[in-house]
Amino acid sequence: FIHIDLGVAFDQGKMLPIPETIPFRLTRDVIDGLGICGTQGLFKK
Repeated sequence: FIHIDLGVAFDQGKMLPIPETIPFRLTRDVIDGLGICGTQGLFKK
């Protein structure tokens, strides 16, 4: 199960008390989702 906060996804994160300024966080879970090569595979560029 993956939780997606759609409020932050649609620029609502910029209005938080501490604004979210990056488009996404490259967490270990996201890297694992890229596959066996991780950040060195097809998604590198």
